[in-house]
Amino acid sequence: MRRSLIPLCLILAALNAVADVPSIAEEPPSTPSWIWKSATPRENERVYFRREFQLPPDVANVSVTVVCDDRYHLFINGHDLGTGNGWHCPRSYDVLPWIKPGGRNVIAVEGRNEKGNAGMALEFHVTLKDGKKLQVVSDANWLCSNEAPEAWQTFDFPSPSWPRATVIAKMGGSPWGEIKKPEPIDPAAPADKAPPKQQDP
Repeated sequence: MRRSLIPLCLILAALNAVADVPSIAEEPPSTPSWIWKSATPRENERVYFRREFQLPPDVANVSVTVVCDDRYHLFINGHDLGTGNGWHCPRSYDVLPWIKPGGRNVIAVEGRNEKGNAGMALEFHVTLKDGKKLQVVSDANWLCSNEAPEAWQTFDFPSPSWPRATVIAKMGGSPWGEIKKPEPIDPAAPADKAPPKQQDP
């Protein structure tokens, strides 16, 4: 009798884990925020960000736009999409091949600060087959940590104990102000090619 209960327990645990992941709802467009571990960043600090969510099955297009002061490393469901640097240089990625329609997904970003101001801002855009648009933005719902255990960027990593990110400012707010339109990334280009870094604002 005990043998028959073990698989059932594992199944129930997996279902509960998925149920805890929020679904993306159709909402009015939101402005992303600059987020960091705290409002007082340290020199040479690394902050690891995670955001989990459920996607509906009828996904047509998905893109991510990200920027960081000073440097980011972007992952979607554990897939390495590469790096970028400079708070004035947002970059956009077509991530449809790497997402799981109808399932659990995770965006993970490693942010690095050299000195001065620090923040990471991100927009995740989804277009459904019926034309509806969904969105995830960087805000206080993201989890973050200064430590990066093994597999931290995958959806198998348990991160509920990580604290929530601190909102530094809305995109367009001080100290960064308005930034230029994102640079599209060619999937065939080298992942680590990035424009020169500009000094902190």
